[in-house]
Amino acid sequence: MMRFRLMAILFALVLPACVPAQTAMECGPVADSSTVSGLAIRIPTQPCQWSTDSAARGVVIRYQLTVDRDLGGVIPLPQDIGGCQEPRVGGLIVARMIRGDSAVFCPECDLGPCQRTLPLPATPLRQGQYADSLVWDGTSYSGPSDGNSTIPRRRAPPGVYLFRVATVARRAQSPAQGAVAESDSVISVSATMRLVLTPGR
Repeated sequence: MMRFRLMAILFALVLPACVPAQTAMECGPVADSSTVSGLAIRIPTQPCQWSTDSAARGVVIRYQLTVDRDLGGVIPLPQDIGGCQEPRVGGLIVARMIRGDSAVFCPECDLGPCQRTLPLPATPLRQGQYADSLVWDGTSYSGPSDGNSTIPRRRAPPGVYLFRVATVARRAQSPAQGAVAESDSVISVSATMRLVLTPGR
């Protein structure tokens, strides 16, 4: 059952978010959502259009998790295929993906086999602002599993891409509860940004 849930979460991440219609060359933050009041992921206004050569040298995409109040009993859920992700931002597990018509960059999608016990223990989520970022080298990549790190990466072609950052967790009915139960409430938070790659330098 847990394996099915993890795959369902990953499948939901892969699907492009519904975003407002924009012209092809517009870029910037386009959508965010949260099932918990006071818990949000925000993508600030920042550079979002690069040439393919500039992207190949590495570009940084910034985002921030905002927690308005303490939340107890939060069980972070891995979103990779093997359930190997570790908590990253404010104690939550985040998945980051850049997706276009012919390229997908998802460094946490396939982390490979790991030895761990799921679900992870419940942990408090503390009030605060937690900044994080993703570095993209303008390529397609699905993670280091199965020798992916030794395979030359294919450069992403010019076009429009969606960057999506998301976290999924459950809040245990009892803060001391360490297992995922059907009665637990689901926490789902995400934000999406439109990116543009142009030809040349």
